[in-house]
Amino acid sequence: GIRGWNGAEESKTEEKKAHWGYALGTAGLAVLFFLILSIWTVARVESMSTPSYDFGIFSQMFHYMKTTGLPLTTLERDGLLSHFAVHVSPIYYLMLPFYCLLPKPETLQVLQAAVMASAVIPLWLIGKSKGLSGLSRMLLCAALLCMPAFAGGVSYDLHENCFLTPLILWLFYGILKKNIPITAVSAVLTLMVKEDAAVYVAVIGLYLLAKTVLRGKKADKQNLITGISLLGVSLVWFFAVT
Repeated sequence: GIRGWNGAEESKTEEKKAHWGYALGTAGLAVLFFLILSIWTVARVESMSTPSYDFGIFSQMFHYMKTTGLPLTTLERDGLLSHFAVHVSPIYYLMLPFYCLLPKPETLQVLQAAVMASAVIPLWLIGKSKGLSGLSRMLLCAALLCMPAFAGGVSYDLHENCFLTPLILWLFYGILKKNIPITAVSAVLTLMVKEDAAVYVAVIGLYLLAKTVLRGKKADKQNLITGISLLGVSLVWFFAVT
């Protein structure tokens, strides 16, 4: 065996029911997080503290997406071009319907806060699948929301990376539950965040492959297929878009 590797068969963890108060408390923390980020970032727009690089780019891009359907901008280089010529981020189209309801730059900041706050949903479910108590799950979600590296990025306004944490957590949850639709959808959406987001999906695929190979005869065939699929799709996507 490989040093440090525990080859014992994985024990199945029983999911624990949490008191509704912990779920409500976690929801309250997510709402508070959403409000703080929204107020903070909208205030940046109102006080003209958002620079052209990069918030001006995305404000203009969403205006073009609303009027032409294309992610065009004149700010990013020396003329009119698609933002996807610089970074391939079709995930932004998920925000477009909400932006069309209220086509203002402030809307983009609020949408980013909502996306980031939603990360507590898959994290709560992951904790549940691993048998954590309601209190432990709430504290785990609180730790994520309080992490400076998680929320600090909004000080430089909207970026497609806001989708990464919730989507990667959904991907882990889909793998844990062996839920093919959740795994597939979250993997595809992660790839749509940015061309280099393929690295995250590829590494998760490699992890599943390594885990399967090390288990030998005890290997989980679904994890093997999932790992190969994640690695293959991510590589194909990366080289296709670049």
